[in-house]
Amino acid sequence: MKVTTSLLASLIVLGASFAGLAANSPRVSVPASQDAASALIAKEMGTRANIDLALAPIQSTSALQSYLIAHDSSSPLNALSPLKEALFVQSLQFDHRGLAAYNYGPLAGLSSDEVFEILSLFGAQSQTEQVLEKTGTHTQTENLITPNLIPLKGFRCGGAHTCLSDSTAACTGNC
Repeated sequence: MKVTTSLLASLIVLGASFAGLAANSPRVSVPASQDAASALIAKEMGTRANIDLALAPIQSTSALQSYLIAHDSSSPLNALSPLKEALFVQSLQFDHRGLAAYNYGPLAGLSSDEVFEILSLFGAQSQTEQVLEKTGTHTQTENLITPNLIPLKGFRCGGAHTCLSDSTAACTGNC
């Protein structure tokens, strides 16, 4: 069976759309027509997100405070101006599983590497492409970095697996 490029792209988008189906993530209604390929993509993306979160050096407010006290000139946060760093840090919300929400506005203008490294501190590096697109600094080369996580665009964590609309925020699967 020959799979066309547009069909494959549709499957990838469907898979990305259903990445939030991992355990304890915000619930999305799954259409009956979802095929096995998009289900596998969704499962893989959920697994990656869980691994990223587990390996994140900053998983709580207390870990963030310790990091901010100890971080030196090699910190990815140094890519931000002092004002943007303060705005970004103040926007970070954590729950029992790690980063739940943040404002990505202060990340505007950074390179893909800089955004990736900052988000990696919190296990959210899989959202790099989304942030780059939303802040207007996305390029075609950066399409290769991470999958597109459309459901997270323009939302913030409202608590207990509920992402609420917010044009400058990103709601993670931890919400």
